[in-house]
Amino acid sequence: MQTEINFRGQPIPYTVERRKRKTIGISVTADKGVRVAAPLWVTHAQIREVVLSRAEWIVKKRLLLQERKQQASPCSFTEGALLLYRGSSYPLHIQRVPGSSRVAFRMEENRFLAVVPEGLPAEFEVSSLRSIAVDWYKVQAQSLVRDRIGFYAERMGVAPSKVAVREQKTLWGSCSGKDSININWKLVMAPLPILDYVLVHELAHIKQKNHSKAFWSLVATVLPDYSERSHWLKENGVKLIV
Repeated sequence: MQTEINFRGQPIPYTVERRKRKTIGISVTADKGVRVAAPLWVTHAQIREVVLSRAEWIVKKRLLLQERKQQASPCSFTEGALLLYRGSSYPLHIQRVPGSSRVAFRMEENRFLAVVPEGLPAEFEVSSLRSIAVDWYKVQAQSLVRDRIGFYAERMGVAPSKVAVREQKTLWGSCSGKDSININWKLVMAPLPILDYVLVHELAHIKQKNHSKAFWSLVATVLPDYSERSHWLKENGVKLIV
């Protein structure tokens, strides 16, 4: 259920999720906005009071997320522009070849190399490079996810029915009721421990279909520092952009 409060003339919309829990929890993220996890027995009035009591914190958190989003901009795909890969930034070198019709993109030593036909209009060159770079990232993500999820699935004693790497605008990963797992290809830009956290999180949903204590306990048995990894993703996920 979605509703809103007004704080100092500013509307704060929030979504309420009813769960089996003892207290009311509030989270603010760039992709999901303000979400309130509430026990089944509390009234809407009680939830509203708690949201009002945390309104100043919510406003500050939203402003911080907006500032981070503004700082995270897509790659310009010009000479020397930096691209993320597995947690590190690498410069882009563009090689323009006369008479060629080929566009290529690859990693070469400690840089990215893009090969394009000479004389392409600037806007078309950028769009072509972005498209082929995304294709390259998806291939790398497919390979990396396949290797890492196999390792953790065996360790956790689970077997996903299917694993797909795809574009997901608001999710880093998901696990369906039929144990099919989807992973966002953009995670290949994050440090490996962050990708591992998302993989373990989704694999844990094969055994626990919710975010209960049992679920987090299962995640913790594999990654004792999962909360730090989750925090990194919440703080830096907006920067994983091409």
